[in-house]
Amino acid sequence: MAIILYVIISCFTVLTANRAVSIMDINDSSPRSGVNTTRAIEVLTELCDAFEEGLVSGDSCNRLCYYRDWKVTDYYEGNKVVLVLKDGGQTAVLKSIHPSMSDFARLDRKLTYDQFSDKVLSLVNDELRLGWPRHYKKHLMEVLWPTLRRTPGEPMSEADRDSLWALLQQPEFILFRVLPLTRVTPKIIGTCGQFYSTEALVAFRMKGYYMNLKGKILVHIMGTLKLFYEFLNEPLQWCDVRFDNLGLSADYPKRFVLMDGDMVYTESRLRAILKGRPCATDADCTIGDCKARCTAEMTCSERMDSNLEVGLISPFH
Repeated sequence: MAIILYVIISCFTVLTANRAVSIMDINDSSPRSGVNTTRAIEVLTELCDAFEEGLVSGDSCNRLCYYRDWKVTDYYEGNKVVLVLKDGGQTAVLKSIHPSMSDFARLDRKLTYDQFSDKVLSLVNDELRLGWPRHYKKHLMEVLWPTLRRTPGEPMSEADRDSLWALLQQPEFILFRVLPLTRVTPKIIGTCGQFYSTEALVAFRMKGYYMNLKGKILVHIMGTLKLFYEFLNEPLQWCDVRFDNLGLSADYPKRFVLMDGDMVYTESRLRAILKGRPCATDADCTIGDCKARCTAEMTCSERMDSNLEVGLISPFH
């Protein structure tokens, strides 16, 4: 307890030194300076052409592709493609690790639905390590592809399967779609092809304003960290702790929500990645902010630090 109190007091001190936090206005309808809107339109056009040709599908495709009057306000293409659009006065955020469906591996189209859903179950279990049972496979498929629940008995088309399989090659999609009960991830609004649309969050940035918010900011972080340990009996491990990765959701005004889930793992998944990994130094046993030790056997241990240790200090530096 004394250690935790010391960390909290230290955070207050660091906050004061750095001033505080301002909020990025996601309601701004004008494109951000320097945004490559031409490239964004190319990506959207390829996606919607594929939809109209029956090559991809998703419950957001009709709305996204009907008028093609896209108002792009932001576009990023790096380790992930992120498109921010204004859609009828609302902000739409589209994400994918690749801009094109052709960049994703495809499954054998001769697979039966049962074989396909077995592949899906295996992939999700490998990613999350939650041991999803086979007799619960139908519910898992409906969670991943909600159209199955809305149209019972209607088979998945080739476009459905290709689109879902592309989505499942993206760990963040699996995390956001399968684990909404964590309450630390944004909702997925819909999908189209390889893109998934998440709710728009209010992003935080370290600035020199709002010094009176420093206490509330710490409370928000504590509330978020608490939820990592409360998810069923499998704690979540957060390995990308920074303020740029925190936002506020309209549904959860009293805590932060993660804007990027690429480096969030179930405890079992992180253990499988780290433990036994060959190493020469401790640096070989580090995944972002999750640190393990290189043991005398020259293999990595389990994670040594914790969400609480890292989460109360890292965002403020």
